[in-house]
Amino acid sequence: YSKRDFAQAVEHFSRAVDLDPRNSVYLNNRAAAFMALEQLDKAEADVQLAISIELNKNLDDQDDKALGRSYSRLGTIHHKRGNYTGAIHWFKNSIVEHAFPETSMKLRDAEKALEEVKAKAYLDPEKSTEAKLLGNELFRKGDFTGALKHYTEAIKRNPSDPKVWNNRAACYQKLYELRLGIKDSEKAVELDPNYVKGWSRLGQMYYGSRDLVKAKRAFERMKEIDPTNVDAQKGLDMCANAQQHAGNDPSEVQRRVQNDPEAMSIMQDPEMQKVLRELQTNPQSAQKWMADPVVSRKLQKLIEVGVIQTRPG
Repeated sequence: YSKRDFAQAVEHFSRAVDLDPRNSVYLNNRAAAFMALEQLDKAEADVQLAISIELNKNLDDQDDKALGRSYSRLGTIHHKRGNYTGAIHWFKNSIVEHAFPETSMKLRDAEKALEEVKAKAYLDPEKSTEAKLLGNELFRKGDFTGALKHYTEAIKRNPSDPKVWNNRAACYQKLYELRLGIKDSEKAVELDPNYVKGWSRLGQMYYGSRDLVKAKRAFERMKEIDPTNVDAQKGLDMCANAQQHAGNDPSEVQRRVQNDPEAMSIMQDPEMQKVLRELQTNPQSAQKWMADPVVSRKLQKLIEVGVIQTRPG
């Protein structure tokens, strides 16, 4: 079996079963070989017999480990057949008997597979549109909680539509749940990278959450897609004004660094710490470091988040 010669393994396990037909371990081993050969009916027959042998013993004589292994094998057989509900049932039974680590992983895989099947069966673009329209109506009336429920239903029915993600983001924005709104708008622009309204909503919410760096990026992306977009320029102007007022506030700079993994990584880089110390003692060294493309990129990032202050002229 370990050499992956499963047909030969079946022959050897069969001889062992012939010598000791009431040995559930031998039956389980042969079942594993049958499974490797995709002979699931034969594997199931062996597993069911192994289970029957253990259950017919006195409780004190039952081999919990062997029984757990049998249930786990049965769960795998059901999973291979696409019967995820049955697989979940038998994996749970297995864990009750003996907690094999791999069985817990198989259980999670079966649960995930079942959720995916249910989600796929639930897809219906027409019903998604109906739910979206109901959400739009409630949104116009100011019932953002009610609209949120309909947009969530629309997403379940058609998760590939960026507009319903962005609509739900608008509800979260109105309800001051910016973290959830940002997540939805990020999904919208992931589905359609050229979705201007998605970038606009994302920029607004980043701005509302005081993440000016990401807000600026979102508005810049808007302008790349639509260079004449007035809202994009307004967003960039808002970010510039806010950064100008907040640029010298140490607590604001610290917050921006902590919310930006790239900036945080640069600040923790020992080599960049040396560069920053040199810039403090010798500002003229900036010209040297800006000529280094790697260091220059990192310094530009620190300028962006306000760690390094620049002055005109």
